Amino acid sequence: MVTQFYVVESFYLSYVLVSTSLNGLGLNLLQARESGFLKMYQYIAGGLRPIVWGEGLAQLFVTLSEILIFTVITSLVFRQPVFLTVTTGVLLVILAWIPLSIFFSEPNRYLGKPREEGQSLLLRRCLRWGHG
Repeated sequence: MVTQFYVVESFYLSYVLVSTSLNGLGLNLLQARESGFLKMYQYIAGGLRPIVWGEGLAQLFVTLSEILIFTVITSLVFRQPVFLTVTTGVLLVILAWIPLSIFFSEPNRYLGKPREEGQSLLLRRCLRWGHG
């Protein structure tokens, strides 16, 4: 029963991590660039780095709070050890969110640099690894 609980919970935790990584940092910065706010934010902050860090930390905080709320509630409802479940969820977010966000965000989109049409970051990295 305990192992089945953690297997089912891991599916939801993985879904939250991947969806916030896909819809998080890159798309928010792209939306800010398209609406003209990125240029204004960049002028106020003095560069792009504080904006990216701020957006990334906000997404990380949202992801951590979603995972924390979900793990506490499911632990109490299904009578599982709360500390173990919460610790597992928080460690998963800390270890997996940053690489996923970097992997799924495409900096060329929000920096305004031209890119080859139809090629995603994943495809370009796979092609580069295959030839080099």
